[in-house]
Amino acid sequence: MKESFRSLFRDHTRQKLTILLAAFLVILVLFTGIFSYLQSRDSVSNRMTGRNGSVTLLEPEWDRSGQELAKAAEPGMQIPKDPYGYNDGQADLYVRLVMTVELGAFDTSGKTEAYRSRYNADEEARDQRRLRSIAEAIQYVSGGTAVPLLTLDSTGDVKDWTITSCENADFVYDPANHAQTDDELVFYFYYTAGDREGSDDMMHLVAPDGSTARLFQRVDIPVYKEDYFGVFDQRFQIRIQAQAVPAADYPDGLKAEDAAGAFDASA
Repeated sequence: MKESFRSLFRDHTRQKLTILLAAFLVILVLFTGIFSYLQSRDSVSNRMTGRNGSVTLLEPEWDRSGQELAKAAEPGMQIPKDPYGYNDGQADLYVRLVMTVELGAFDTSGKTEAYRSRYNADEEARDQRRLRSIAEAIQYVSGGTAVPLLTLDSTGDVKDWTITSCENADFVYDPANHAQTDDELVFYFYYTAGDREGSDDMMHLVAPDGSTARLFQRVDIPVYKEDYFGVFDQRFQIRIQAQAVPAADYPDGLKAEDAAGAFDASA
């Protein structure tokens, strides 16, 4: 009986050791796979060569007060939003800002029947009005005077809309709307700071710890409810992204008209 008990204990010990060893091998394989994945991802995270190149988007007034004001926007409010690109790396850069105006789903919950009837009758026209009104609310302030940043040609389908003028002379704009859907606008702005060589607009070099000018300064909510309802009482976003290419790749400078290809190639 005693011998049987000892034999049973030894057999169970062997089983336990076998299970522990198998578990250790599984864990080892899993961790090897995870670390390999992270290493391969990290190796392509920085596309810029030479010294570290990095750009970030800053909006200090938006962070300070604009976000809170936007949560309870009412007719006549002026909401601070002041995007610009900041070179937080160690290499000289050329910078462009990408602005996306995107509509949220149109929500009529809690609205009157008259509201629903008015704004749901023609959804395409409704959403075009929303995009156009939001774009016109983006304000560029110069010398204390605020004017709409953009003038749009909103003829035809949304994806065919174009910019016809931009009040901010520090940026050269791509007139085309690069949106892929009918509920957004996507426009590119190339930072030149007004630099020119002859008849050519030239990208402006942004040194480390330097920044672009602000693309715009605020969003003005219309005073009249007729302009407010159906647009500013609905969800929407104005997103800005900063992108950069190393200036060292273009020792002779980069023309604004050639910049799109440079940025697209580095994407």
